[in-house]
Amino acid sequence: MRLLLLLAFAISASAETLQEAKVSALGKEYVYRYSKAPPNAPVAVILDSKPERWAVPADWMTLAPQVDALSDLGIKMVEVMLSDAAKRTNVNFSRVYLLGESQFVTFGVSRLPDVWAAAAWMGGDVKLAIATNKIFSGNGALIPKLEAKSEKEAIEFVEKQEQLPMPAKVDCETGNQAFTRCYYLQITKFDMRMMNQALGTTRISSGPQVSLAIGNFAYTPDLEITKPVGPLKMGDRILAVNGKEVNEHNAYEQLIARLNEDREVTLTVQRGKQRVRIETTAKIAKREEPLSARIQAEYFPDSKELLVISRAVGEFVVQLPRPWTGATINWNGVEVNKNTAAGCWVVSMSGLTGCK
Repeated sequence: MRLLLLLAFAISASAETLQEAKVSALGKEYVYRYSKAPPNAPVAVILDSKPERWAVPADWMTLAPQVDALSDLGIKMVEVMLSDAAKRTNVNFSRVYLLGESQFVTFGVSRLPDVWAAAAWMGGDVKLAIATNKIFSGNGALIPKLEAKSEKEAIEFVEKQEQLPMPAKVDCETGNQAFTRCYYLQITKFDMRMMNQALGTTRISSGPQVSLAIGNFAYTPDLEITKPVGPLKMGDRILAVNGKEVNEHNAYEQLIARLNEDREVTLTVQRGKQRVRIETTAKIAKREEPLSARIQAEYFPDSKELLVISRAVGEFVVQLPRPWTGATINWNGVEVNKNTAAGCWVVSMSGLTGCK
């Protein structure tokens, strides 16, 4: 068994075996690389600045999108590329795994929660994902995840996982109408008037994003400037922010992060034997998606009830599977329909209608 496992990794797909493919969307052509695989193969989607470091088993499909995987357009194109690649090689959609650096994996899990059977990452900086203001922890609740020490450990972890076709309990949150699918549910209308204070947010906040008008500069842990901008000079050492002393980078970054409005900022720096005052302005970046909609659902087989709770949702679609035939749909305490047939239904406060 051990020998077979080592062999599987030894003959894994390499960069040389990946084929280039193109897909068109929004009037533009996008490129990805993939490997052909046997029918019903698992899929490893690699979102990494160095995708070649991932040793994927040879009998899997490897999909390596060439996109900005920290953007909404980029991660949406990953889904389009996956669909396109599946036309070229028949794959097992219950075994689609996300691998890569932490920031890309975290963003992908939050934006497309119902695509992945499991996810694993090595390295990266998850703060880059959190800084987008689009990471909702609830979206990844059903996805087994691992911070791996090696690609071998990551593969061994994810290959044991298979996505449940219809999980009894789901929970998804989004601030973008391009990312509203939640397993067997999909939000079709946002309505910020329909707020539900009992259902909070799972958004992971990074606090205000603050930048200084003089530009981005680099510094050592003890605040010596190594990449100056504007009035700063190489070798300057930051001593204080608005008169408050700082002696290492954590103290400086915490002071800057506490600024919650645009305002004037004075940096005091040591330059040779002199102390110099640098006047600048702090700018607070405007967040994307300040508001979000959230939807939860749980099916209770004993009572044959689908209980849906939502916030800022005016309408949603539910794909009711055959085993749930006859279910009563209850939405935010209102009984919408009894004895519901299996199929696709549009649910609104006006009642239930069939999908067109």
